[in-house]
Amino acid sequence: MLTQEGSVIEGLYAVGNASGSMFNGTYPHHMSAISHGRCLTFGYLVGRRLAGLED
Repeated sequence: MLTQEGSVIEGLYAVGNASGSMFNGTYPHHMSAISHGRCLTFGYLVGRRLAGLED
């Protein structure tokens, strides 16, 4: 999400499926929970950044 002027909103994060479709309308239904890894990974990275532990 951006401001009305098109600038990034500092401190606003979108994680997992809220950050956009990584499959672009072609979710592979034969592979259960494939998007969960992305949710966990990026949630972990955002948590580290918010805690001041980023590399």
